[in-house]
Amino acid sequence: AHAAPGALRIQIVVDDPHGGYVGGTSKTYAGSYDCGGVAGTYDTARTNAPVTIADVPEGAICTVTPALPAGSLLNASFSWATPTTSPEEVTIGDAETATIVVTHPVAQSFATFSVSKAVDGPGGYTGGTDRVFPIGCTCTLTNGPTTSNTLLPAIGTAAVSPAIPVGSVCTFTETLAAQPGDFADVSYVWSGWSAEPSSLTVAEGARAVVTNAYVRETGELVVAKTVEGAGYLGEGAPFLFDYDCDGTTGRIAVAAGSTGSAAVPARIECTVK
Repeated sequence: AHAAPGALRIQIVVDDPHGGYVGGTSKTYAGSYDCGGVAGTYDTARTNAPVTIADVPEGAICTVTPALPAGSLLNASFSWATPTTSPEEVTIGDAETATIVVTHPVAQSFATFSVSKAVDGPGGYTGGTDRVFPIGCTCTLTNGPTTSNTLLPAIGTAAVSPAIPVGSVCTFTETLAAQPGDFADVSYVWSGWSAEPSSLTVAEGARAVVTNAYVRETGELVVAKTVEGAGYLGEGAPFLFDYDCDGTTGRIAVAAGSTGSAAVPARIECTVK
């Protein structure tokens, strides 16, 4: 008696331990098979509907090479991992159907990101590298969780976030408040902050820099000159006054009966002579 041909059945299984697969039983899977003289591709296999390759000669050794799927995942933290086959090969028996199970694993990825701190100003920051700046981080994942943390970078020392789902988009907040020792004197103030990038997508190695700007505010020092008595005939501004505002010095020329002024550091005690 002649041996009758058999068949190869390709069965699909999705391994989804973290609940990231949303394709149900309607998603189709593709790949190729090789049974020696009988080879080809498939693209209609589903988890509830195996593909059967008929008329495979008895004794043929069959293998399956699945393609990597795309889509049908809950959010950006999930991905399709390398598929496997079990067994790796089958031998077709006389009028028998042999099955290869293709398992498509779904993986979920987490990553950390870092936040560094920089300051930018005219010179006068004295907080040093030990000064810690609390940075609020809110990370939102479409079809996933929202994660909030406060990171504590210092100048020269980045702060690293906890591991959160890859693909989360993070934005930053900071409340600017001067601490004792931040500046050389009280004329300096924090003026704003910015983040680069302004929003960060979580991936391994992602990094943001939050820069705090500061300025030196100025005020106006006004000197008035009066001359009492008759007979003064001076012209122009012959009266010169030297001022010292905690190291910021200069001279103001004033005319009689008038005023002169100079821009000086704000909130600093000045002496005039």
